[in-house]
Amino acid sequence: MKIKKHKVLKANISEEFGKYSHDYFSQGSNIDEVKNYLNVASIAWNLSLYPEQKRIEEIENIANDYERLNPEHIKSEHLKRDLEILVEKKLKLFPKIERLITKISIEEKGDNYLIHTDSKEFQP
Repeated sequence: MKIKKHKVLKANISEEFGKYSHDYFSQGSNIDEVKNYLNVASIAWNLSLYPEQKRIEEIENIANDYERLNPEHIKSEHLKRDLEILVEKKLKLFPKIERLITKISIEEKGDNYLIHTDSKEFQP
């Protein structure tokens, strides 16, 4: 009897996401700042799943919307650059992982952070 092989998809990509985002979220000096950095990193991860032209448009829209909603905290050109760098990093490190991050949680464990992500298969 022949059994067809199926592609096995990881249900949780927390470890890969942690490797990808560590340098970025480490800029945070407290758990709230780290969570904000993780949210930006997850946006970039998800954007990396789209075709290049769609990514470019969405990065521009997201950066402009963030600055419009938070003018005292965020400059669109800085956020745009961060998103571009993170998208490229994800594509370089994990080009074959096509899972959309749907939720991130973080908790402090001593001197470390424990990051958990929920994800689902990306469907363009």
